[in-house]
Amino acid sequence: MNGHTSYGMAVAASWTLQWEYWAILGLVLIIADMILGWNFFVVPIGFASLATAFLLGMTWDFGFINYNAWSHIVLLFAVSSLLCVGILRTFFHNKKETPKDINDY
Repeated sequence: MNGHTSYGMAVAASWTLQWEYWAILGLVLIIADMILGWNFFVVPIGFASLATAFLLGMTWDFGFINYNAWSHIVLLFAVSSLLCVGILRTFFHNKKETPKDINDY
């Protein structure tokens, strides 16, 4: 392992501990999705990033989250991403009734 790898990992670990990083990431993802027309592909991930920023900023002690460990923050982001995808999918899922096909017997 060379010195650049450990320095890069230290920088990435320090970024994940900052709530400002997660807030900026969330806003960039949501705005990019709206401007580039990605059909709400990364909006749930942007919302999850904002939720992670909120939880990091509030530093509520849930007992199972260590706010000083980057791996716990990334796990928190992953779980909140799954929750946001599930919640937004249930609200914005296409519920149109498909017309009857003439070939259905």
